[in-house]
Amino acid sequence: MQEQINFKGVINILNLEERDKLCKILVCNYGIDEEYMESLSIAIKNYSNKNLKETVIKNYLTNDFSIYKDLNKMVTHLNIFMGHVYEILACYEYNTLKNKESILTIVNPDPTSKTDLLHMIETKSGFKVVAGGDVKSGGPSYVLDQYEKLLKSKYHIPFIDYSGYLTENKHLLSKKQNERLDRLFKEFPNKRPIQSMYSTQDIIKIKYDLIIYFATGSFPKNFDNKNYDFSLNKYSSKDSRRILVKNINENRQIPILLTWKDMKSKEFDTLLDMKFENNYSNNNQEIESKFMDFNSQPQEFNTEEYHNETSLKDTLNWINERDNEFKNFKPDKQLGFLKKKFAYFKNLIKYNSFKLNNSRLKKEIEMRIQSEDYSMNTQEILDYFEQIDEAKATANSYERYDDDEYDDEYDDEYDDDQKDYYYEDIEEQDPRKTPREHHVKEHIRTLRDGREITVKSHTRGR
Repeated sequence: MQEQINFKGVINILNLEERDKLCKILVCNYGIDEEYMESLSIAIKNYSNKNLKETVIKNYLTNDFSIYKDLNKMVTHLNIFMGHVYEILACYEYNTLKNKESILTIVNPDPTSKTDLLHMIETKSGFKVVAGGDVKSGGPSYVLDQYEKLLKSKYHIPFIDYSGYLTENKHLLSKKQNERLDRLFKEFPNKRPIQSMYSTQDIIKIKYDLIIYFATGSFPKNFDNKNYDFSLNKYSSKDSRRILVKNINENRQIPILLTWKDMKSKEFDTLLDMKFENNYSNNNQEIESKFMDFNSQPQEFNTEEYHNETSLKDTLNWINERDNEFKNFKPDKQLGFLKKKFAYFKNLIKYNSFKLNNSRLKKEIEMRIQSEDYSMNTQEILDYFEQIDEAKATANSYERYDDDEYDDEYDDEYDDDQKDYYYEDIEEQDPRKTPREHHVKEHIRTLRDGREITVKSHTRGR
């Protein structure tokens, strides 16, 4: 890659050919050469967060690394998935731009480890394996939280900042966040975050090139030469990403297998071109046609907003139907006078109770339908009401979580993307908007290692 490095050691702008190459690198599978197995086995044990059985370690070492294995995480949130993508990008960066000839960097085969990357150093007595670092991206609060956590619990592990918030883009932090970062720099002067040699704007372009490839089947050079009508807004909801992942899995071609060691080869570019030419040339047009047929289909009815709209309208219809039932109530004609009076009285009590419990919700739903605000479904609105009522019933105001108090890596999907440095066509398609104030109910979040945690309810937006 014929990169241009500025005086800070950061690549200025990747050209189209370089972006095309990086996109291909990201979609390959990577295996481990036999010569590294023994040393890596020891390193995996050393950096593991738990006692791993030999069979588990062997399985880690013999399985290929591929971002396709983590595609389902894209459904939960795009940033979760991109965390794995950036690990490959970081390896390529180290192996081609930073490492000496005797050092090979790979993604740690153990996804639950203390370190995302491993550096394998060739010595006279064999291979020495050391921690390569944790690769972090996401929103500023999340990255800052992770940096502080690493300093205080994993000091010996390098911190690689692929968000740019702690290095290149410190000016985008809030005053409070900058003060906190400066405080950490003073407390740990010898443990600064490592800046990627790819600029933030290039990292964003790499990210969008990959999404466009997943959505259209075209690598950057092919996509750039065709007049495709493509909008990233199609994939802003979980349902649309779920459909995208399904389409990717159904139309994926035979995986291209490389080894991490291939990245160090002087013939890597030739090898990469040959692999893709052999694998993609025969049926590339057919694959792209399938992707474009999928993309041309309307996605609106599959979005979360559609389901929320359906939920609200169904609830409103139910409230109106029940309201009419109470109003038009007539007791059984065979009942006596007193029993009829009692039935009317009983119906009136139920009706007043029904109105008391649902009039507030009805007004809220009618207002949202009129304004076409489908950011919440019925249950989320009810949860929001419950939190408000609890706040009024207590002497203390409702506890609101600050950005620094919860993990926001998976909130505001384009938080770290919608900057003025991104190219205009994408920026116009997906402008960043501050979300309205709303309540996020308690939910289960799946971490990158497969563990599930409970996230407490909190208020977001303005």
